[in-house]
Amino acid sequence: MTTSTSASVHARSLHESSENVNAESLALQACDDIDNLQVARLACACLENSSLRNM
Repeated sequence: MTTSTSASVHARSLHESSENVNAESLALQACDDIDNLQVARLACACLENSSLRNM
């Protein structure tokens, strides 16, 4: 393998690694967002139930 070919392969693997890290980061953020939405939904349901009991 020539030096330029080796450098190209190395640069490509770094780029793919960076893409993997970005994809993993986005996936983790999506999971956190879903968890936060579920917590907010449960909080709203509790508030609705509480207000219905106070009527």
